[in-house]
Amino acid sequence: MANLFPIIFPFNEDSPEMKKLGVQTEYEVYKKMGNVYDESVDVVYGQDFLKNNYDGSLDKGEITDFLIIHPKKGILFLECKGGLMEYDKMRKIWKQNNKPLQKDKDPFEQAKNGQYTFINLLKEKYGDKKILKNGQSVKVSSQWAKKIPLLTGVIFPNTPKIKGSLPSDIKPQMIIWAEDFQNLEKSLNNIFALSEKPYSMENDEKENIIRTLIGDNLKSPFKDRLKYGEHHQELQFDKIQQQFISSWFENSRIIIKGLAGTGKTLIAAKTAIKKEYKNKKVLILTKTVGISKFLQVLINKKSDKKHENITIINVDKFVNLISRKLSLQLDIVSGDFSEKRRFYDEKNPKKCIEIFNDLPDERFDLVIVDEAQDFHENWFRPLKSIAKDYGTIIFFYDPLQTTRENTMIEILKKPNKIGFSGFSFNTNYRNTSSISNLLSKLIKKYIPQENLDYSEHSDINVGRVPTLIEANSFEEIINKTITRVKDYIDFEKFKPMDIGVLYLGSMDGRKHNSKMSMTTELKKLDVKVIGAREYEMPYLYSNEENDISFSDVNSFKGLEKTAVILANFSEINEKTVREIYTGLSRARGDLTVITYKKAINQIKELL
Repeated sequence: MANLFPIIFPFNEDSPEMKKLGVQTEYEVYKKMGNVYDESVDVVYGQDFLKNNYDGSLDKGEITDFLIIHPKKGILFLECKGGLMEYDKMRKIWKQNNKPLQKDKDPFEQAKNGQYTFINLLKEKYGDKKILKNGQSVKVSSQWAKKIPLLTGVIFPNTPKIKGSLPSDIKPQMIIWAEDFQNLEKSLNNIFALSEKPYSMENDEKENIIRTLIGDNLKSPFKDRLKYGEHHQELQFDKIQQQFISSWFENSRIIIKGLAGTGKTLIAAKTAIKKEYKNKKVLILTKTVGISKFLQVLINKKSDKKHENITIINVDKFVNLISRKLSLQLDIVSGDFSEKRRFYDEKNPKKCIEIFNDLPDERFDLVIVDEAQDFHENWFRPLKSIAKDYGTIIFFYDPLQTTRENTMIEILKKPNKIGFSGFSFNTNYRNTSSISNLLSKLIKKYIPQENLDYSEHSDINVGRVPTLIEANSFEEIINKTITRVKDYIDFEKFKPMDIGVLYLGSMDGRKHNSKMSMTTELKKLDVKVIGAREYEMPYLYSNEENDISFSDVNSFKGLEKTAVILANFSEINEKTVREIYTGLSRARGDLTVITYKKAINQIKELL
């Protein structure tokens, strides 16, 4: 879909200003423009500009109703008129709702004047000289502008095609009638086809046109559109999730199953701050510290109150915390990773039961377990023991986001057998429709035995098709990833905190017989790399602007970023598909995959 400027229509649909100014028809065209072409095309609506007069004063003006900047076809100046339009051949004037239009309101004259004004603005801003951008000379001048196909047209969305003569200098395809409006992109292409002047516009050239029209503080329309989409997704989500939360208070034992992006973590945060638990003890348990920090930020974002009654902590630290609080002696953990894991999965659960059986006053009124699929099955009974007898315990889990054996998934899949009420979330609120569709196809093809799918996704289609970049070596993956990160920051105007670089396997150069590592190369971009090493994992979630997240996929469960780069996997198979699913689903708005040829081709087949 084309980039719209401004990203949001200037007036509310039912506002008095819209009716007073008579822009309802323009609003309908504006909405339609959001569904034409792709992100390489820019559409500027009714943009005011300031013009210098000879006496030094400034005049406010408008070039045209819609300016369409197509890098392969040229620039179209499109004037919009609502109501019923007709041409009076005898008087050589246009009428709107049977009222004659003054010459300065003639739609074709307005479009032509917009064209002349545009050229003059370029002359005024750049003259006939070159300008510098990023240290390089860029051809932007009035002479350059003359090379671009400049076309004019009008759109009459409410007027059926007139049978009769038109002004002699007007070609029929320059007018988009009510019938043509239904297939707007085709109609626009018919106008562009009137020019035989070949041209291919560079990004810098197109960017400078936009700067000329809307100022030097150019922001990425794609990024703004993502923010707009995320806002509407959350509003849409808020309406639905309230139904679930309100029904839970009739139950004390709840299991929530939901695929990635269905809002499990957000509902967990909102449940914890419900007024029913204001003076109650609340515990949110996670498997990783990163998710704990993310939940803390969510709760602070959703409420301006302090919630000293809420404890948010990962399960291993929780056992240590409660033991210290009660002056209990814990066994010392030693040995390799597998030995430590055995300790946490076998000894800690038993210790947890002992603590809360002996000290029932330490139990909680509400216990929320997020990403429960990553907990060992030994933890099920201990987690139940943490909640008071008449308290509430809620498990949130995704059956596809686990690669470990002996998880509690098989227990959670049958809530009725263990005295729990079961709910399922099936709507994807996190990802754009293009990413959500990719995830659905991935699940159907590679994990059909699970019989799972998104029943629907958010109808806010603000995204673009995932970008797929093929690499032939580990070094090439590193280089292309760095280039993509730079593009996000320099051209898309994302902050480092908006970006997550995720990977399968290892991105340590030593393990690939390479001097390169992703951490080293990212730091050269003057960003702070978060989560690059195991000891940094607690800080995988950060809301500092210059922090870029870099992590293996499994450590990033439960977290999300506006833009995600998923790298370094050779193919999709039964061993890798769940990690790939997890990695792809971390992207709220834009997704890039940089990896080897076989895997790229497998994803292409799904798009």
